[in-house]
Amino acid sequence: MTTNMKKIIVEVNAEASVQKSNRKGHLYCAVIIDAGSTGSRILATAFKKIFIKRSTLEVMFCCSGFGEKYFELYHYIFQRTEGGLSQFIDDKQKRENIIRNLLEQAEDFMNENPRCGRTPLLLKATAGLRLLNEKDRDEIINQAKDIFNEYSKVFQVDENSVAIMDGDDEGLFAWFTVNYLLDNLQDFESTETILDLGGGSLQVTYYLPNYNLHHFFYNTKYVIERIITGKRRHFYNQSGANLSTHSIENYNKCWAAIQPIVVKTVGELKDKSINSVIAISFFYDVAYNAQLIQKTGQNIRIERFDEAAKGLGITKDSIISLDKFIGDIELSWALGAAYEHLIDEF
Repeated sequence: MTTNMKKIIVEVNAEASVQKSNRKGHLYCAVIIDAGSTGSRILATAFKKIFIKRSTLEVMFCCSGFGEKYFELYHYIFQRTEGGLSQFIDDKQKRENIIRNLLEQAEDFMNENPRCGRTPLLLKATAGLRLLNEKDRDEIINQAKDIFNEYSKVFQVDENSVAIMDGDDEGLFAWFTVNYLLDNLQDFESTETILDLGGGSLQVTYYLPNYNLHHFFYNTKYVIERIITGKRRHFYNQSGANLSTHSIENYNKCWAAIQPIVVKTVGELKDKSINSVIAISFFYDVAYNAQLIQKTGQNIRIERFDEAAKGLGITKDSIISLDKFIGDIELSWALGAAYEHLIDEF
């Protein structure tokens, strides 16, 4: 088990009675397989549900003795294997090997955490599969579903366990992961803007306070609404695809490829909603390989990314933080996806 784990909480809007197998003392667990464009990863998480006791006045005048329910991160693993499923269109056995290898690690996690109750198993495919033709997409998805059905006695598996995720969800889950780990969800106005560059797509996501919605009167296709911590909230969330980072040889070529996508999908925005920016995934890897940074969490000036950041409307003196980890937790949209599913289930 990971030691010195920072306590992290997120509000859960569901009754405990929904999941009878997760009785007192049990953990709430989820396993997410990230079927990425250039790699395949597994995130397995275990949470404790805690309750915040209400004050005496709240109990007297309005409410029962227990207030909001929260999930606290207790234990997790994050492992990766080279190769995305979409890279092996003509190699069914290779795809099966990738999926089964990840599922073996998921079973090991369950054995190490016997207090897990009924545990959902999900595979979410990203841009690599989104860009395939329908026939190839269906073949890969159906193969994964067949393999998942073999594990239905160990995990919670249904017809929705394997799916292709759209870019909006990918961006929002990444935003949620980072701001959750930074404990920013008590005050949304201090949340971070997230840039997430995957093997085949780019996501830009940040929270929009209500007073800033008028900026998007002519651009509402970039604004999405989600219920987060019990309230309807708006986000600027845009995704760009058709980016093949695995074939880009160096830093200059990579940024030349990224720039038009940022400009096209984000536009010339100068929005006060952008407080600070954290770039994750391939953004970190590219900067690290170019020796712009030496460690996770290091800040650099936007101007060091040449002209690529102009699409965000932030000045060359702005600071961007490049992160691969927060604490000892590797950053991935999968953590946000696990929360979303557990909130709905429990």
